[in-house]
Amino acid sequence: MISVIIPIYNSEKYLHQCINSVLEQDLEDIEVLLINDGSTDTSAEICNDFAIKDPRVKVFHKTNSGVSSSRNLGIEKASKEWIAFVDSDDIVSKNYFNELHINQNSDFIFTQLKSYQNGVIRSILDFTPKKLNLEEFLINYPLNPYFSGPCGKFYKTKIIKANGIKFNTKMNRGEDSLFNLHYIFKCTKITLTNSSSYYYRQESRNLSISKLNLEEEEYYFQQIISVFNQQKLDIKYKIPSMKVPLSRYFNKLLNSELSSKIKINKLQKLSQDYKKELHSALQNQRVFRLPINLFIKLNLFQVLIKLNNLNK
Repeated sequence: MISVIIPIYNSEKYLHQCINSVLEQDLEDIEVLLINDGSTDTSAEICNDFAIKDPRVKVFHKTNSGVSSSRNLGIEKASKEWIAFVDSDDIVSKNYFNELHINQNSDFIFTQLKSYQNGVIRSILDFTPKKLNLEEFLINYPLNPYFSGPCGKFYKTKIIKANGIKFNTKMNRGEDSLFNLHYIFKCTKITLTNSSSYYYRQESRNLSISKLNLEEEEYYFQQIISVFNQQKLDIKYKIPSMKVPLSRYFNKLLNSELSSKIKINKLQKLSQDYKKELHSALQNQRVFRLPINLFIKLNLFQVLIKLNNLNK
């Protein structure tokens, strides 16, 4: 039925709770793939103990090379019909995998996503249960925040493997967004559900979140755009998911330490290539406190360049 991939690096504090939440399910046809990414704490021993006690658990030890490499190894080893990703400090609800019996004909299943910190549980993503085709999903549920990460989702193994979909190991952030974009364009039946939950441990992330530098942000943006450009879709289906990557790259570029000449050239090229998308991405933001009609009447980047004294 399902292969559950858990990438692990120095996760001893929460690892027992995470693995137990996966194993304590009603579903019997399950394999749990523990990918130990060169941990230096007791995570390796914890993984080995679980594998000795429960035949559903398989452990793979590797030298440290990052979470994307670990997830890719898990995909390679997965043998069940479905794949789910669970981070080693998170937990899942007891009925988490029941959706697989109900929605066997789906290609992509989304569950509720909740955060918990110091005993307080908050909802991150809630869905009204429904079934959608690709176009319906894209126009109503943009990449950010609805499918930017791999957790709280069920993937068909055959779709991933038949299309060679992998996590980009060159990226430190955003690789999961890119993975999901590649995957969703191979789907025709998408299911949203609110009857099971994935619990995201917030306190363990607060110190580990890093921002992309300009070069990384540009690479991320180019990769996202590349995926969209390969699809024969009307622009109305692309804009919702392009808003955040485009506005993030735009703001990072605008506030970078590049010379005025290089910055202006990049901004003007971005303006020419993605004028409609950028206008849509920024029209509801108050970053520059301009009335919306100015964005419509004037060349967007000429206005922004003057506002930021880039021509000096």
